[in-house]
Amino acid sequence: MSKELLLKLQSTADGIFFIDNKGFLLGTYKKLWDLYPFAETISAFNEALKLGKSHFEIEEKERFYRVKILKLEENIFLVQVKDISCEKKLEKIKKDIVSTLSHELRTPITVIKGNAEYLLYYSDNSEKEIIEEILKKASQMLEILTGLNKLIAIEKSFREYNLKDLIINSLKDLVEKAEKKGLKVEIDLQDIVVPCEKILVEQMIRNLVDNAIKFTKKGKIEITLKRNNKEVVILIKDTGKGIKEELKKHIFEKYVKSPESNGQGIGLSIVKEIINYHNWKIDFQSEEEKGTTFSIKIPLS
Repeated sequence: MSKELLLKLQSTADGIFFIDNKGFLLGTYKKLWDLYPFAETISAFNEALKLGKSHFEIEEKERFYRVKILKLEENIFLVQVKDISCEKKLEKIKKDIVSTLSHELRTPITVIKGNAEYLLYYSDNSEKEIIEEILKKASQMLEILTGLNKLIAIEKSFREYNLKDLIINSLKDLVEKAEKKGLKVEIDLQDIVVPCEKILVEQMIRNLVDNAIKFTKKGKIEITLKRNNKEVVILIKDTGKGIKEELKKHIFEKYVKSPESNGQGIGLSIVKEIINYHNWKIDFQSEEEKGTTFSIKIPLS
């Protein structure tokens, strides 16, 4: 690509710049960090020199920008600057809504839990099982609310957990649910410790396995946790009805669901949010009437 063409693009395209391997904008004596005087700019430029690409976000005069740097040739880098102020405002609105709803729901659920514990203390054996179920569901709802609050938290602070323990804890009620449906559950888990948010990971596993049970009439569910040289992999495989071709591109979007489902279509969108929160990756393979396999990949680094 000629320098003349790059200069023409730079002068006509909005938010597009080209810099050399010293950081100078083509055709000028200005460096990228003269335009964007932030420590992140220099760090991202150095990263692009090493890796060939990088990105960062900055705030300037109450506007937010995402800057991407991509190596085109040996001494030429493309810089794209995008105004993401609307995205940031929508994200803040979403967080405010979730935070408010979480706060409003937590109080009545806590009251229900407290009253159930009181009733359990004074109940006879005929009522005990029902009250214990209420207690269990109330506790699960409080855990979900705690997870949602962590999902919208600005600061991330992960502890190290054994994924095997988290998965086993997630499957407590689900294995019984699958077996009552006549499904076989095969579990093969290695002891692997990773930094993560415990409540969110357990919620992610529950959503995926619950979906597998819901859409599998016969056969089995397989849950596998293994490690290879580069990453940790969680596999959740079923022999169910599979995902229709027209839905495959949209399954992680909110309110997208199979016509046969009686759910709200948010389970997999929450899974995707949890994956993004941890900077992990998720993929799936599915064939109609033959089953679906979800794979979660966690980089060892």
